Amino acid sequence: MDIIHSQNPLRIVLGDDHAVVRAGLRGVLERDGRFTILADAQDGLKTIAATKQHRPDILIVDIAMPVITGLEVVEEICRWCPDTKIVLMTGLQNPTIMKCAMASGAHGLLLKGDEIDRWPQLLCDIANGEMRVSKSVKAVLEEPSIHDSLTRRERQILIGLIQGGSNGTLAARLGISINTVNNHRTSLMQKLDVHSLAELMTLAARDGLLEIVDHTRNGDNGSTVDDLE
Repeated sequence: MDIIHSQNPLRIVLGDDHAVVRAGLRGVLERDGRFTILADAQDGLKTIAATKQHRPDILIVDIAMPVITGLEVVEEICRWCPDTKIVLMTGLQNPTIMKCAMASGAHGLLLKGDEIDRWPQLLCDIANGEMRVSKSVKAVLEEPSIHDSLTRRERQILIGLIQGGSNGTLAARLGISINTVNNHRTSLMQKLDVHSLAELMTLAARDGLLEIVDHTRNGDNGSTVDDLE
């Protein structure tokens, strides 16, 4: 359901592991006057919990989050809060990561620190059903990548595999059969011209995908959501 902007502020949940980023973005949006921040969270699981609790108009979440990635957050929120628009943000100017983000089901992708003065209008556009990315993201997305031929589901399987997920774990997470996971795994490995999980991990490291995974491993499961209401 798209939102027609009215006098009511757009309700926002923020997810980022850096307090200074959350505080800075909150300040920009609240000064604009068209937004209210319902909650913020410092890891992926707490971001999901805050979003399910508050059902915001927009969720803004970093791609590289502790505990679980922003890409996994997108999967869960698409399932549980289909009316919430999801905006991914990143400081990683990596075409492979950005293309995975655009295939995740998110409604926008913004580069941290880039055109921050335009973020309020971009977020309003996204709330009204438009897809928006910052200009620097557009430039990076135009760079060719070996991952361009992968489908959305294959990208999901790829991220899961480099996180160490088994076929069974990925099947349960994505709500598909183990056989279907295996078919996608075979297909993506053929497209990427790799013949073992070790080769796949080497390719992932070369293309910067391990930056996301390493971030989740540094997460603190005891993190909390700061409820701002």
